Amino acid sequence: MVLLESLIHHTLEKRSLIIKHVEEINIDRNLVSSRWIKYVPQVVFSPGKVSAVDGSFNLMAFRGFILYAVNAQSLVYGNDGFIDKFDKFEVELAYPTEYSLDFIKMSMSLMELTVLWESLEKYNPDFALVDGSLIAYLTRIFSRIKQGVDEELYTYIRNRLRDSVLEFYSEAASLGYNIEEVFRALTYSRIIDFYKIMGLILEKYWRNIIAISKTSISRRYFKYSLKPDLVVFSKTISEAGFSEPQYYSTEELVKDEIISTYIKPRIFTVFYARLERGGSVYRFEIPYEASENEIKLILDNLQVFSVNGYPYPLLKAHNNVEIGADDMLRIYKILSIYPEETGREVLK
Repeated sequence: MVLLESLIHHTLEKRSLIIKHVEEINIDRNLVSSRWIKYVPQVVFSPGKVSAVDGSFNLMAFRGFILYAVNAQSLVYGNDGFIDKFDKFEVELAYPTEYSLDFIKMSMSLMELTVLWESLEKYNPDFALVDGSLIAYLTRIFSRIKQGVDEELYTYIRNRLRDSVLEFYSEAASLGYNIEEVFRALTYSRIIDFYKIMGLILEKYWRNIIAISKTSISRRYFKYSLKPDLVVFSKTISEAGFSEPQYYSTEELVKDEIISTYIKPRIFTVFYARLERGGSVYRFEIPYEASENEIKLILDNLQVFSVNGYPYPLLKAHNNVEIGADDMLRIYKILSIYPEETGREVLK
């Protein structure tokens, strides 16, 4: 208690200094303005169909296992409102290993692309909105996971594993594989499936995809900025519009041989945009080389589906899939696994 009081006193002493750096933008305002194109999106009365996909996961860690839930949903809207939805969800157990969290995250990402693919195949929406960054997936390195994967185990997984992994754990252990090997191979299998379907989507529906990120750490516009580009534009510019587009090639982005196997060369257009004055700035990624006029047309169409400057279908998908702590507690209670220990009981 004495240390906590000292920490609070120290915080009060540093308050002014911390607030100063929180508010600081070290990039000249004129430079930021020169890279922003003022544009108020125009009303489009018949934008066509739009889909939006998002996913979520959450977990409860116990001493001997991890209880987790994962889901994903793609919503499809048209000129007259909601049309259809595509869902995937699962509750599973994982065991504590170096790769368990990677496996859970890749399971969610694979679900997202699976429901996205299903909605694209059935409705071919004019715009398919993806929450988050596609480029972030293209820049990942998986050598830590790939190196040491047992080929026989991997082949066994590809031939035998279906939706649930629960029965598979004991089955693999009975064949002489330890659980660390199993989760490394399971994660590798998820990675392969993810980039296979991403490659298919980018090849067939590259004109439909728009990835929208609420956060970003990129400083490609302002290399020496303390804060990311998204924050610089957000704090400096108040008008609606978008940044001068930048172009990324997959040859520049992709450094991992797994990804390069399934993702064919292409150009990504990246820009930041605000749909309405005073609204938030978001990062946009489009898997083709888009001109400024094409960007304006995209913003025009998105404005029709947007509420307070953010596409409503994406907001709805997010709210539908978010798995909170209360949801995990309900799952825990339904399973009635009360005797299991988390290891933190002694701290209560």
